[in-house]
Amino acid sequence: MRVDNSCDWVKPLYLTASDIQTLALVTRRDILIHNRNWQRHCQ
Repeated sequence: MRVDNSCDWVKPLYLTASDIQTLALVTRRDILIHNRNWQRHCQ
């Protein structure tokens, strides 16, 4: 039996306005995908 405990240690990533201006588009997209996956699987 396998227990999935990833929601215990994976959390959404929060960006500041400065982060959004500084980070590359692909990085912002990766963070958005991460947060959407977290929301879908852990909430």
